[in-house]
Amino acid sequence: MREGGSNWPDHAGQVRQALKDPQRLCGELGLLRGYRPVRQAGGLLIRCPAHGDRTPSCSVTLGADRTIRIRCFSCDLAGDALHLIATAAGLDLRRDFRRILEIGAQIGGVFLEEPPDRPRGERWRPPCPPEAPP
Repeated sequence: MREGGSNWPDHAGQVRQALKDPQRLCGELGLLRGYRPVRQAGGLLIRCPAHGDRTPSCSVTLGADRTIRIRCFSCDLAGDALHLIATAAGLDLRRDFRRILEIGAQIGGVFLEEPPDRPRGERWRPPCPPEAPP
């Protein structure tokens, strides 16, 4: 059961925990095509998927909690693996959150299950995405 008494699974947390390899995630999203990324401690420096980069400016690393963090030093894109998936796929983090989770789950090898106690006829809803950092 999730914090706050909800029986809905925390799919976002499961997917974030499964995505622990910056190079694999970037490769699966097609962000490494055509050039060799710059390796840095715990991650990569890639061309930012949010704008037309000619040189790598986006850091993709593991944070202190061992989940992927991104930060573009050119356009200030920042977030986690789900933000990177949304940006690379051209999806809106709020509107397309279920699709973003599905892509992340597929890359991370996570099965997204529905809660067993879901009332009949009630649509499955993924948990709300976290607020983007300011």
